[in-house]
Amino acid sequence: MGAARIIVVDVNRARLALARELGATEVIDATGHRDVVAAVRDAGGGGVEFAVETSGRPHVVRQAVDGLAIGGVAGLVGVSTIDSEIQLAQTALVHGQTVRGILQGDSVPAVFLPRLVELHRQGRLPLERIVATMPLADIEAGSRAAEHGEIVKPVFLMT
Repeated sequence: MGAARIIVVDVNRARLALARELGATEVIDATGHRDVVAAVRDAGGGGVEFAVETSGRPHVVRQAVDGLAIGGVAGLVGVSTIDSEIQLAQTALVHGQTVRGILQGDSVPAVFLPRLVELHRQGRLPLERIVATMPLADIEAGSRAAEHGEIVKPVFLMT
């Protein structure tokens, strides 16, 4: 979509490798004792303009916000549990950062879906590399496969 820099952070080496193949300009392995926020800020030239957090883990949400540049926006997609809470430094909000929840892509389907189809047609959205369909009966196996990085997005079919 024209981003000059795409930084992907994950704990799964297979997902990091796939991210690199699909266009990430920087991948950061969050395992071990590495300072993820410092790595993101370095890769982003002092911070990133946008961060999308998909795990829902409170400490990762905090890292996403802490990695923002002044005026940056963190979009939160994931939720770990219904009652999980996050803690943020007040300076993040004082420096103009925005933290925003994203529900169902926050899009207008009549505009967004045709755009996705066009991106796929152009070869710019390789769904076959990131989506795996399987019967609903295989939900446990599909969820485990996603957790282990064997697939990115399982889609369960009710057939």
